[in-house]
Amino acid sequence: MTTARAEEDSNGREDAQSVRHGGWLRKGLRSGRPVLLAALAAATFTGLLAWRHRGFESELIDRFQQYQLDSARGMAGAIEEVFDDLVKSLTLVSTREEILEGGQTSRGMVESYYAMQSDVLEYLAVRDAAGKIL
Repeated sequence: MTTARAEEDSNGREDAQSVRHGGWLRKGLRSGRPVLLAALAAATFTGLLAWRHRGFESELIDRFQQYQLDSARGMAGAIEEVFDDLVKSLTLVSTREEILEGGQTSRGMVESYYAMQSDVLEYLAVRDAAGKIL
């Protein structure tokens, strides 16, 4: 009996020593390992998701800006074409001999031209350096 009791005492002391020297930490890590691994996996997944979201957001902004730029270029080209046609036709009307003479047929030509271009000609004005309409 004394041996069994001495053996129990020595096991109890070893348990107490192992608890004092970090044994509880090892036991705690063993039981908390799945939770720790799950938390680490969740943190990694969250980091990867945030990184991908930033990339997606950047790509979306770049595509939108490119679309806006292409639209603006298309509109600028169309406006330039309209103004080029208007300048050509105004130059043609202002340099034709029969229009400059002011005959009855020229009056009809000018009225016809104005009817076709009235939406643009109403907004066309010549301005001086101060911005006043001449």
